[in-house]
Amino acid sequence: MRKILVIGCCGAGKTEFAKKLSLALGLPVIHLDHLFWLPNWKERSREEFDSFLKQELEKESWIIEGDYFRTLPMRAEKADLVIRLDYNRFICVYRAIKRYFQGKLQAKGCDAKLGLQFLWYIFWRYPKVQRTRQNEIKDFLLDKFPSLKWVDIKSPRRAEVYIEMQKTKT
Repeated sequence: MRKILVIGCCGAGKTEFAKKLSLALGLPVIHLDHLFWLPNWKERSREEFDSFLKQELEKESWIIEGDYFRTLPMRAEKADLVIRLDYNRFICVYRAIKRYFQGKLQAKGCDAKLGLQFLWYIFWRYPKVQRTRQNEIKDFLLDKFPSLKWVDIKSPRRAEVYIEMQKTKT
C-alpha cells in the first residue's frame, strides 16, 4: 500500500493518526486542510484547491488526511486504501475541545476554532448525516474501484493497534 486516505469526523484524530502511520510506513503525509485553507481561515477557490490536490495525487506515494467529501471519489480513484476513523461522538468532541485549548494549528495561519456550531456538527450532524453519507459513499467507491480496500477503525486503541501492526509488516 503506497497511497492511503484517512477520513473521519472532526476531532477523531486524523492528523495525528496519519503522522504516526507515516512514521510506521515511511510515507509522506498530505493534509487537505493545508491545501484548502489560506491564513485566517480564508478558503482557496475550488479550482485552486483541486489543482493542488491533483498535483499531490500524481505523486508515487502518500497518506492524505482529511474529509472534503466532494473530492473523495477523485482521491479514491488513486488510492489503495481508505482508513476511516469512525469514533464515538463523545471522543471527537473531547478531542476537538482539547485541540482548541492546546492551541494546535489546523492549517498555516489558522488558529484552532471552537464554537457551538462546530461542536453541534461533531455531536449531532456528523453521526446522524455524515456517517450515513460516508457509508453510502463507501459502497459506491468499493463498487466503482474494486481494488480499493477500506478499513473502519472504531476506537483510538484500535488505531494504535493498527499502527503497531503496520510497523511489524515493514
